[in-house]
Amino acid sequence: MMYIITHKKVKTPILNGYVPLLVGAYNKELYDYKRDDSGDNISYKNSDYCELTGLYWIWKNTDDSYKGIVHYRRFFCKSRWNGNEKNIISIDKLNEWLEEYDLITTYQEHIRFSLKKKLILYHCSEEVFDAMRDSVLRLYPEYIDCFDKVFNGNTMSICNMVYCKKKVFDSYCEWLFKILNETEKTVEQKKLEYQPRLYGFLSERLFNVWINYNNLNCKRQPIMNIEFNLLKRTKWIFTTYISDLIFKIKKLRNGAIKGYNSKGS
Repeated sequence: MMYIITHKKVKTPILNGYVPLLVGAYNKELYDYKRDDSGDNISYKNSDYCELTGLYWIWKNTDDSYKGIVHYRRFFCKSRWNGNEKNIISIDKLNEWLEEYDLITTYQEHIRFSLKKKLILYHCSEEVFDAMRDSVLRLYPEYIDCFDKVFNGNTMSICNMVYCKKKVFDSYCEWLFKILNETEKTVEQKKLEYQPRLYGFLSERLFNVWINYNNLNCKRQPIMNIEFNLLKRTKWIFTTYISDLIFKIKKLRNGAIKGYNSKGS
């Protein structure tokens, strides 16, 4: 089942295997949606955890053979240029891909800064970052080298969108929420300041650590925003292409410099 995460009532595409899930539902009126405030849940944490309250609910309260999340406006698609709902990847196609891949997630985005620098610049402090890193070191010390490598790099899959088999999904959730819970304890105890939606942003980066450490075979798919008109879609795609081009130029230049230095020595 693919769950369409939404924090409000919206018109979602009617697709086989896609089901709307209302997050932060504990203080919201009843809609004809599945809700993240039943059973074992952390719905009340939605302001800081964002779509993760839905991820947690799916993990703890469903037994689907395949599990995943997209957003009410963002979906895996065939082409980023096409804004039509027919461009959304069908559940049958997603399931077919999982016979070959470990999971399906978004394309990799290249950013100007390191993941660590951008995170601290826009979402949290150095102290909060250190709390997260210390949590990884305490709980999963075998991950720390990969953690440092990913956060010192500038490439990541974005948006916390994922689709995979139950075993993979549950394994990721167990790993992720242990780290976030441990980090949250430190942040609260030390009364560290941070921007809203902190744990959503942390998890977006941690997801890449988990993928890299476990050497997962990923199908990285483009995404479409069904709320974008043609102008916004073109601007977004153009920005992505420019970022990719800059990344490739830097990579070639660094490779050339290393090659020159090795020859010189």
